[in-house]
Amino acid sequence: MDAIGVDVQVIYPTYLLNVPTDRPEVELALYRSYNRWLADRTAEVNGRLRWVILPPVRSMDKALEELRFGKEHGACGVFKRAFECGGKPVSHPYFFPLYEEAMRLDLPICIHTGGENLSKSAAAGRGDAPFQVRPQIGCFPILAMRGIPARFPTLRFGVIEAMASWVPHVIADLKAKNKYSGILKFYAEHPMNLQEDFLRANRFYVTCQTSDDVPYLLKFGAEDSLMIGTDYSHDDQSGVIEALSHIERLGIDGEIPTEVSKNILVNNPRTFYGL
Repeated sequence: MDAIGVDVQVIYPTYLLNVPTDRPEVELALYRSYNRWLADRTAEVNGRLRWVILPPVRSMDKALEELRFGKEHGACGVFKRAFECGGKPVSHPYFFPLYEEAMRLDLPICIHTGGENLSKSAAAGRGDAPFQVRPQIGCFPILAMRGIPARFPTLRFGVIEAMASWVPHVIADLKAKNKYSGILKFYAEHPMNLQEDFLRANRFYVTCQTSDDVPYLLKFGAEDSLMIGTDYSHDDQSGVIEALSHIERLGIDGEIPTEVSKNILVNNPRTFYGL
């Protein structure tokens, strides 16, 4: 962390990205032990290693207890899957108590790659590398269409490690839906420029990777919403060790304003995680 200029690293799980069980008592035991292990392992690093709480959502009362435990022991976010508890989406009222408590504790909802009900593209045949259509891409529009950000007016939502190149598609699709069917009732009452204000107004954050066209994403009001995603222990596209310096160079070379580079590297993640 010192060598590459990282002040704070936020730890996400690996094995537990996907749903390990549908048995509430097993989920509770696994998540509670994980949360306490991370709290113990990060207790003496002066806040440089932070982590996200795994809430046992099949036992909602216990999940709220875990949020309170995490807040007191160095956690700075709440891990959330796009679908959980038998395919319930992030907008489902079942999760409202979780959102209410997260908002009270000033903890963001961190929607990470992984989960249940992952679909696979038919384009990937036998023997081909599987291509997963990430359900995280649909989380922002469904949250917006259901008015969830308005219902929880200080809660922050982030999509983590799913790239950011899908943001223009989501905004274009919402603009079309709103124009032809008026589906976004909230925006009819609170007019806004969807392209410029969608992310900011809903307190939506998204991690970008070095393969994303960051200058293009800025046309969609992303300067206050982008964070740089890393995955240093994994050998995949989000585990680029030069990710931070890549964003820094974009600012130095004039491809993006230097203040936007600082936002992506410093200000946006600090705001999102409440650091």
